[in-house]
Amino acid sequence: MRTVHRIIIPHHFPRMNDPNVNYKRDLEKWMKGNFSTCSINLFVLDEVDKASHEIIDALEELFGRFRNATLTSSRVIVLLLSNTGSRYINNYVHDVIQDGGTWESITHDSIISDIETSSDNELKWYLSLHKKGLIHDIVPFLPLGKKHVAKCIEKDIEEKHETCANPDVVAQVMDELTFFPTENPYFSRSGCREVGFKVDLVINAIESGHTKMAMYRREKHSHE
Repeated sequence: MRTVHRIIIPHHFPRMNDPNVNYKRDLEKWMKGNFSTCSINLFVLDEVDKASHEIIDALEELFGRFRNATLTSSRVIVLLLSNTGSRYINNYVHDVIQDGGTWESITHDSIISDIETSSDNELKWYLSLHKKGLIHDIVPFLPLGKKHVAKCIEKDIEEKHETCANPDVVAQVMDELTFFPTENPYFSRSGCREVGFKVDLVINAIESGHTKMAMYRREKHSHE
């Protein structure tokens, strides 16, 4: 059995820059207090790139003690989620696609090597933990292209309406999403996160004779 605990750094530590708040102590207390007798304890720390130096220091100390099994005899897995390195990853994938490559041709090592040799301040927290052997692996999230988003749209339509997605409807939903870069807009700004909402928007507009679509477009452009 396993237990899963999630903490969102900006939400749970809103006063990181307040010298009167000891989040380092609170973080250790929270993690120790959430250990269970299950064989695996999974902690998910989200938006780590927004963490203060104090919290990163606390994580370094805690991870070191996890590794030495001084806090618990259970297996502890910590997932650190962040946008750190996204600029490097996006630029790398963009260059590969521009040169005629594919997502499938991209290797883990080819992306990570650039990140791990960087001196960019954005990567400081990651490099600090990594050099001390406290991060065992990194899983880069590649930007999704139009072909990936189209599949998300097709799946969403089929799940909601139990019918094969009409290519024209898929194209209309694609038009409602934002892609980058400007000169060759192929990568999705929001991945597939907005697909469900946009599918509902387009389907409702079609079912009402495009009235809602026209209203939405006027409203959208009026705020740009």
